[in-house]
Amino acid sequence: MSHEKLFKLSQLSVAIYLALPLSVAQAQSSNNQVESQTLSEVVVLGTNRSNVKALESLAPIEVISNKTLEQSGAATLNQALSQLIPSFNFPQGQNASKGTGAVRSASLRGLSPTYTLILVDGKRRNPAGKLVSGADPFPADQYVEINTIPLSAIERVEVLRDGASAQYGSDAIAGVINIVLKKKDNGGEVTARYGEYKKGDGETKTVNAWTGLKLGEEGFLTLSAEWLDSEPVDRSGPDLQYVNAGPAGDLRKGKWGQGGRDHLSFLVNGELPLTDDLKAYANVNYSDIENYNNVNPNYSQSKDNIITIYPNGYQPRTFEERVDTSIVAGIKLNKDEIGNFDASVAWGKSTVENRLFNSLSPSYGLNSKRSFYQGETESESTNINLDWNRALSFAFAPKEWTLSSGLNYRHESYGSVKPGEEQSWNFGGENIPAGQLNAGQPARFGSVDIGGINPQDLGSVSRDVLGLYVGLEGQVTDQLELGLAVRGEDYSDFGETFNGKISTRYEFTPEFATRATFSTGYRAPSLAQLGQQRTTFTGTWSTDGGTAAPGRTRLFKPNDPAVAAFGAKELDPAKSQNISAGFVWQPTTNASLTVDAYQIKVDDNIVQTSTLQDPVAGSTFVRDILSQAGYQNYTGASFFVNGYDTKTQGIDLVGKYNLNLNEYGRLNLGLGLSVLDTKVSNLKQGTVPTRTGTTLFTRDVALGIENSIPENKVNLSANYQLNQWNVYLNLTRYGEYKFNHSTLPERDQTYDPQWVLDLDVKYAVNKALTLGLGANNLFDSYPEQYESYNQINGINRYGFIHPAGASGAFYYTSLNYKF
Repeated sequence: MSHEKLFKLSQLSVAIYLALPLSVAQAQSSNNQVESQTLSEVVVLGTNRSNVKALESLAPIEVISNKTLEQSGAATLNQALSQLIPSFNFPQGQNASKGTGAVRSASLRGLSPTYTLILVDGKRRNPAGKLVSGADPFPADQYVEINTIPLSAIERVEVLRDGASAQYGSDAIAGVINIVLKKKDNGGEVTARYGEYKKGDGETKTVNAWTGLKLGEEGFLTLSAEWLDSEPVDRSGPDLQYVNAGPAGDLRKGKWGQGGRDHLSFLVNGELPLTDDLKAYANVNYSDIENYNNVNPNYSQSKDNIITIYPNGYQPRTFEERVDTSIVAGIKLNKDEIGNFDASVAWGKSTVENRLFNSLSPSYGLNSKRSFYQGETESESTNINLDWNRALSFAFAPKEWTLSSGLNYRHESYGSVKPGEEQSWNFGGENIPAGQLNAGQPARFGSVDIGGINPQDLGSVSRDVLGLYVGLEGQVTDQLELGLAVRGEDYSDFGETFNGKISTRYEFTPEFATRATFSTGYRAPSLAQLGQQRTTFTGTWSTDGGTAAPGRTRLFKPNDPAVAAFGAKELDPAKSQNISAGFVWQPTTNASLTVDAYQIKVDDNIVQTSTLQDPVAGSTFVRDILSQAGYQNYTGASFFVNGYDTKTQGIDLVGKYNLNLNEYGRLNLGLGLSVLDTKVSNLKQGTVPTRTGTTLFTRDVALGIENSIPENKVNLSANYQLNQWNVYLNLTRYGEYKFNHSTLPERDQTYDPQWVLDLDVKYAVNKALTLGLGANNLFDSYPEQYESYNQINGINRYGFIHPAGASGAFYYTSLNYKF
């Protein structure tokens, strides 16, 4: 998108906002000022000062209340934030097949989720114990899974849309999401919901509950739980394998679409005053998330089938279980004369196990199993923090300043800890039997079409990180505010890094202020990128019309000498520069508008290469290099490299009106706009001729980052409350985006903008009981289908990058009981 288009869109958005009935807002009675406080909720993110409201912060912060999360109708936090925050970009079209897209994380401002730091009550959250390789268009990496937190446990979500590496950790490049937990000592709620998609599938049942208990005289203990059961969705078309190679007239369908989920999570949050100045706190979170879905089917004559076992072919089903446990404990000391101390220890562990059902290991012939255990990976982290802040008085300053500092120590590890059972990865020695395509040739090794973890790929890596930060912020004059932060960190594997941030805010009038920030950031490679290696099987299928050589392929560690000839070497950290500027306008207590422009430059993004194989016709360089390194019969290799630089420019706009209509109720209006443009440069080149030429990537790797995220996103919301009725509408417009074919430019496909309307209607029967009806995607909007030439075997009619998914309308009913 050109800079002219960016500027014109920002002008248009401001004009739309100003056209709203400001005169109505100015005529509000004083009775509505209680409701208007939601425009300026006190936040803990982005500052160490107390009683700072979102609109008074030095950087843009959005606050999403638990009521708004509930009204969204979303089943999970990832889905809710995608609907509610314009700058949130995690595509909901990720098919959970192969387990690669099952982890749901958070992406801000068009950058990878790895550049968004996730906090829970201000403490760093541990990452999922797997290398996520299928969250298009973002590079493979370890993500933090945000759906482990029960929705019922959340008081609000604070979203800092600005670089914050110097404040919270070197990897907070795109921003920070802080999940603030409920702190209740009485009462409780139970919310149950049932729904399904318009097509009649995807039946979903959820129950969320919380209760508050007193702990001692002044403490609290809040218990929260969430249960979700969701059946798979099928949006597939006729399987062309059967149309072209099966019995005449056979139009059977594969199964393709959103996967099924079984989700159970608990969270306990407590606090106990020990003295007037000292209190202890802790929270424990446990989640068990299971994802399952179908993968590519095999027709009866397929070379990967055995007709005697599956006369009509088969479609494997994946199963992934992720168990996540985290414990945080700490003490806080607040004394005016020495300041405020917060000492804490946080531990988290995530284990991921995979299984495969209704499949085969063809090289074992009739002795092949039908289901397979495929192994386990895990990650673990321990964080020790000591934070301090104190108010300072300066003669020149109209108000007290805040000085803050802290020490952080983090130990983290990642590993492949259990292998898959032998048939899931090994070669059984059998040839393809008679009656199958390519009969007589060696059968593929391992389970179809996902192999288990080979014992030779087991292993783990770890690191230690020591950090120190100092921050200072306050009023220079009545109008000018300044914030400074510096953080130094020492990585046991990547050495030292220093990052800084400077922020300013100038208040021209009580109603209008400008703000600007400049910051640097640093993100070391994740442990999964450094330590994971994986041996799999590559078939003959390709996207360019040629025939690839079948055989073993391996994801190598970046520093493995076996792939040095291809350009592999030790990874460098990614480094960033972030600059933003904007304004805050609050013409009345019930109306606000914020506009922030930004530019984020990230050098040395870490990317996994495409599978490097020999050209269709020509050299055998790839096989020769691997053979010389001791990898006989290997036909492909991949590894992580510092693949490219990016520059992202954009504008975020957020507007709100809270209207008191007196006897006609209350109406809260919201407008959100995100416009962004990403450009890739310095794409790393290789030296060995492969199927991708001399580059290390198929063309979609870089183009996907530029084009796969909508160039703009608009949110329009309205919440109307009258007596016992509450009606919430959220209309989202996703701008144009593009699918880039991996090898053939003529198969690129541009998607037109899409409108999605969400509706939630509730009726309070009494103070305790509320009934509700709602719909996500009320009018059953779908993105355009793949062109026929982009549909693999005709099954996958939709892609992975659709921002709102490709499942259509979801209708639900709900019940909420307060006690």
